[in-house]
Amino acid sequence: LLLGCSPKPTPTPTPTPIPVPPDDVASARDWGITQANLAGKAVPMNAVWTAQNITPENLVGYTTWQFTYSDQSGSWRITVGFPIVLNPNYDVKIYQNNVSIWEGQKTS
Repeated sequence: LLLGCSPKPTPTPTPTPIPVPPDDVASARDWGITQANLAGKAVPMNAVWTAQNITPENLVGYTTWQFTYSDQSGSWRITVGFPIVLNPNYDVKIYQNNVSIWEGQKTS
């Protein structure tokens, strides 16, 4: 006796959202790129950066975003960290091939 035997519906995968950094974080990243280039570092200006919030799960009061990009000259990484306060200062660090090449602090 078979009653109500239909195949289980295939679950629809939920797409993973693409992280979008706040505008002020992207602005701090762009500021760092400009400052590094003014200091003689050839950081890509028109790159399409991949963003990721890399703040440790249990850390409270400070957030860090990481931006990555690869081109013919290697891999690039920019971190932007800031305290969770009104009008924070942004710590910007730029790495090429995992070597720190520039860092600075953007004030609000």
